[in-house]
Amino acid sequence: MKTEMSFFRGEIYSNQLQMQTSISVILPDDFSEDKDGKPKILFLLHGSSDNSTSWIRNTRVEMYAKRHNLIIVMPEVQKSFYTDMVYGLKYFSYVADELPQICRNLFHASEKRDDNFIAGLSMGGYGALKCALRRPETFSKVGVFSAPFNLESRFSTFSEDKLPELMGIFGNKMRPEDDLFQISKDFAESGAKILPQIFATCGTKDFLYEDNTDFWNHMTKIGLEYEYMEWEGFHEWGFWDKSVQLMIEKFLV
Repeated sequence: MKTEMSFFRGEIYSNQLQMQTSISVILPDDFSEDKDGKPKILFLLHGSSDNSTSWIRNTRVEMYAKRHNLIIVMPEVQKSFYTDMVYGLKYFSYVADELPQICRNLFHASEKRDDNFIAGLSMGGYGALKCALRRPETFSKVGVFSAPFNLESRFSTFSEDKLPELMGIFGNKMRPEDDLFQISKDFAESGAKILPQIFATCGTKDFLYEDNTDFWNHMTKIGLEYEYMEWEGFHEWGFWDKSVQLMIEKFLV
């Protein structure tokens, strides 16, 4: 049976954010191919200069979702770095904890861990891995594309007018719960048995390539499994379109 897809852009109320917030959703019209009527769901996170429409406007992600009868939910998080901000809103709690439950209620998405995935580009790649490692009981698979990892050192290169924004998010220094090096180290040392399946990419000409090399070497040293691919590419949509296609095909074979 051929699966048709719908696309919705709307507003939901978040208790964590205490406000209405935008989401964009790719949704199968017919769930009958799934035994329990609840399709798998991918939470697809945007970068710092984007919004919840960016994936649908710049990639063929709807076509990839159609092939696999997959719900894709794209939330709006502003420039929050998917963080419970020191001086701001609780975007980590919204995306990692509240949004999955909202989607189960609104779209009848599967509540099974094996059917819940998360991925993102740049800032969204950072956010996706943070959600997956801090909530491995919720997300079974994670895609990490061109993500920044050495955030504290990266911030030192930002212009002075950016510092108040960054301090509003993270405070004066990176907290352990927002540092992916520390989060992954703690995860490895905890002996947790439900590591999410990790698929990561970065272009060899991306300005974050060194960040990625450092982080994935760190992951190897601490013994956490992942799959990493790189090819000639920049920090741009053509690279991320190919990345999300590869990820969906790997996760949904």
